[in-house]
Parts: sequence; structure tokens; C-alpha cells
Amino acid sequence: SPRLPRVNDDDDDIVANPSAGAHLGHNRMRFDHVWTSPAVRTMTTSSLCLEAMNKAGGPCHLASLHGEDPRLLEIDMGDWVGKARTEVYSEDVLERIKQDPWRFSPPGGESQQQVEERMMSFVQDKVLPLASDPLAPGAPGQQPDPVHVAIFGHGFAIKCFMRHILESSAVHTWKIAINNTSVTELRWTMAHGWHLERLNDTAHLQQHTSELYKQS
Repeated sequence: SPRLPRVNDDDDDIVANPSAGAHLGHNRMRFDHVWTSPAVRTMTTSSLCLEAMNKAGGPCHLASLHGEDPRLLEIDMGDWVGKARTEVYSEDVLERIKQDPWRFSPPGGESQQQVEERMMSFVQDKVLPLASDPLAPGAPGQQPDPVHVAIFGHGFAIKCFMRHILESSAVHTWKIAINNTSVTELRWTMAHGWHLERLNDTAHLQQHTSELYKQS
């Protein structure tokens, strides 16, 4: 997807499906902080999700902070935006990607490395400082409360972030499945770093589809 942060609200890329929010609300999930990409389709999805989450779980399940950060935008495909894949992915281009998939970038666009670095920069600046320090002063034997953060972003940008924390080869980044409005859950601890709890969860979409089928 191209980086178009201020497109019209009727843009075809907007996914107007609040089922993820209803699913999280029914499961009593609460977010302390929320960030989104400034792309309108992402902001619309996040607003719908939080609204449905609030209705399903009650006002206490709404986030206290809802901010935007351009570092969460989708990969910038530069001069290739709007062009057919058959037009840009020539044999020469495919060979260059094969030789260095991490650093390859379209003309005027971004590489996996650049997307990964800005995603990690966001997480290090905004998310990790929120983590509770188990050694911080407090009541004896009392564990600090976990901080729940929601990030609404884009498929390939999330894949680049996942590649980093999994320390996998950049050759396989595109193979990480991240569907539209899917939920990926990560946990971070000071002692052990990142833990992958679930990836590309679309159970809410299956439930939503089933309900639509019953209504038809």
C-alpha cells in the first residue's frame, strides 16, 4: 500500500469492520495507550475498533491516549505507487531483490531496513519506556501492573518489525501472514525481551462473517 496519510474518507483501502473491537471488549481487554498510523484508513479502523470495544466492554476499557505517529506508516513504494506488479518487477529487479532483500528499495521508496528501523525507533521511543521496572520501589512483594498498548498499523510494516524481534532472514519477511484487521499480540519483559503470544489472529472476522451469513 502507498503512503497516503490524508486520503479521502471514502478511500477503498479503509476497512470499516469494528468486529475486532467487539471481540476485544467481550474479552475484557483494556488498553492504557493507543497509537495509530496517520493514514486515514488506519485511523478509521482504530476509531471503529475502540468504539466497538467500549460498547462491548464498558467505558473502563477505552484507552487514555490516542495518538498518531508517521513511523507507523506502510512501506513507501516510491515511484512504483499505482503501477502494476508486472510493470515494475522485471527479471533484473527480482534478481536485485534476491541478492539483498533487506536493503533493496524501489526508486524513491523505502527498503525493509528503513521500515524496520523507523518501526523500532517508534517502539523504543513510545512503548518500551512504559514498561514497569520490577526493581522499582513499591510495596514489598507487589508486582507492577502490566501496561497494555494497542498499535494500529499496516501489514508489511508490521512484518518488518516482526522480522526484527524474531531475528529471521529478510528473505522470509514477506512470508509472515498479516491480514487486514488481524490481531498480533506481543509481550515484552525486561528480563527476557519479546514474546510472541499470537500472530495474525482473525477469529473475530470469522465470527463476523458467520453473523452476516445468519442475517442473510
